[in-house]
Amino acid sequence: MVGTNVLIYSLAGVVVLLSVILFVRVIRSRPTVSPDPWQTPLPMNSARQRRRTPQPMVAPPPPQMFQQR
Repeated sequence: MVGTNVLIYSLAGVVVLLSVILFVRVIRSRPTVSPDPWQTPLPMNSARQRRRTPQPMVAPPPPQMFQQR
């Protein structure tokens, strides 16, 4: 009776330990935010961002793009 409880608790402890280690590694591998806000580049002007949409193609693409090899 005591052996099964010890086995269950030890397995639960191993699972908790591994999950904490994995969580810490995931948090540390994320890119950190730059501590100085003045070094971050300013966002682009909204008008310039709106103009950056790609122009629609006037002519259809050549048929060589669709050839099967």
